[in-house]
Amino acid sequence: MKSCPAHGQGGNALDTAPDGAESHRGICRGRDLTQAFESGVFSESVADGTFRDIFPGDFIVRQAAVPDIRRNGEVVIPGREYTVRFIIADLDAALSSGSGVTAHHAVIVPENPPFEAYMNPDETTEGGYAGSFMRRNVMPAFARGLEGAFGQSHLLCFRADGESCACRLMTLSMVFGESLPGPWVWSDFERDSFWGASQLAAFRLNPVLRGRGMFYWLSDVSRYTLFAHAAGVGYEVFAGADDVWLESGVRPFALLV
Repeated sequence: MKSCPAHGQGGNALDTAPDGAESHRGICRGRDLTQAFESGVFSESVADGTFRDIFPGDFIVRQAAVPDIRRNGEVVIPGREYTVRFIIADLDAALSSGSGVTAHHAVIVPENPPFEAYMNPDETTEGGYAGSFMRRNVMPAFARGLEGAFGQSHLLCFRADGESCACRLMTLSMVFGESLPGPWVWSDFERDSFWGASQLAAFRLNPVLRGRGMFYWLSDVSRYTLFAHAAGVGYEVFAGADDVWLESGVRPFALLV
């Protein structure tokens, strides 16, 4: 993974940044925090709100065993174990957002989509993301993988789409902010009303982390009965949309404590 440049007060930004989410989310780093998570140091720094030695762009490597994903009782995506590098994408992003979250947390996102799935084999965008096969069938399986990777006590559930959930697809806004790169513009989409309407810090600070060389689903619906996706071409990552029955990368976010 490409290292993040330190943003802020010159080359000493990492050393001079005060404790807390607000100052740390303005700096992108790229350090392996796997050992810090396993030792409990990571969770202590999250719980007390200092986020000491935690910055966007840092990552944790875990083994995530995702069970079979079924449709009408039939296995459509066989279960398997994935080695996943989870990027720290932001800090305390769900606080005071209508998510029901009141505890400090880190937002994590797989560096690369662990697997591919279709959004809706029924070839419809009716009901949006909330009514999709992705939300109803794929996300619960991925949540099981997250529980095995981090432990249920380290995952913070949040309110979205009328339910409490442990993971969800990102929105266009979470990846790109208010400026959509590429041929698509906001008028092409019905923007997802989900609370995740702000760009995640890691993607703002280092656009390469949005997904170089990959395609993955996002939760907004286009006005042409397609679902949004991110498309990585070289070092650039563009907003786009595709048919719901095609397979594309699954790259959900979760809240880690």
